[in-house]
Amino acid sequence: MRRYARLWPSWDASAPPTQIPVVFLVLSWFQRHRSKLGSAHPRPWYVLAVALAIVGCGPHRVAGTVKIGLVAPFEGAYRSIGYDAIYAARLAVREINRAGGIEGWLVELVAYDDRGEVDLAERTAANLTIDRDVVAVIGHYRPDTSSVASPIYGEGNMPLLVLGSWVDRRPLVWSLAPSPSTLAEAMATLADAKVVEWLDRGAPALAPVTANADETLSVTPYPFVGAIDGVQGWTADYLSMGPHVSDPGTFALPTYEAVYLVAEAIEAALHGGSAPTRGAIGDALGGVHRSGWLGEISWDHDGYWRAPALYVYRWLDGVPELVGRVR
Repeated sequence: MRRYARLWPSWDASAPPTQIPVVFLVLSWFQRHRSKLGSAHPRPWYVLAVALAIVGCGPHRVAGTVKIGLVAPFEGAYRSIGYDAIYAARLAVREINRAGGIEGWLVELVAYDDRGEVDLAERTAANLTIDRDVVAVIGHYRPDTSSVASPIYGEGNMPLLVLGSWVDRRPLVWSLAPSPSTLAEAMATLADAKVVEWLDRGAPALAPVTANADETLSVTPYPFVGAIDGVQGWTADYLSMGPHVSDPGTFALPTYEAVYLVAEAIEAALHGGSAPTRGAIGDALGGVHRSGWLGEISWDHDGYWRAPALYVYRWLDGVPELVGRVR
């Protein structure tokens, strides 16, 4: 099984700020000026102790490391989904760690490839539940793989944030998607469309409606980034995550926001006096309310995204054109 925990060196991805260079700067200064200090100069061990003390007084104290799992298809027919996800998730983790982590806890991203295959999704879910340092999982981006993995995470008391599909309602499962009834209401306003389908480059159409034979509309809470005002800086940061990164697709922003939702749940658990365990984070995740690039994100009583903005696209010669928003 391929494990994509680090696609590039960790310093380029999610490495936290470090003051180790201070030690070398102090020791280097000492070596250069040693002759000028004369016989009264301090011993090297004393200089090293001072340097380490300076490092210890720095602003970022590390309390520990928590792992967030990411499972997506990095190979196979749906690999574009996975590469949207990995770069966006790594960007969020890098931002969090460079800001000092979550109350001093650093975040490590543990990413697995399930290729969009059911059997591999089951094995991946089992592997993640075994790692006790993994406190939550984001995935699996496909209806069938998410559905088979969900009960495995449940047995391991693992919080799961599902993207790209719906799964049977279970404890510790949240869907970053509108409820079926919410989507049905949105589709009812598009009666002149041929087919209204879930825009996720892989999931089947959720429901057909009577339509004009010459046109297909798609409705989705996952917009192309061009539909979001002020996102140019974020896009530049996303493109900086590797040497050959393609423009972000529809799963980039949802994955980025999903990492921050888990991070906010970790922070809430810590503020409540709990260690960042699966149980504490699962208890906190249901109460998270985030305002980000995709607007307000909170959960309804069934664990669906409450009142997301839904974007409507028209497809012309294979190119999506934004035609409006349903809500």
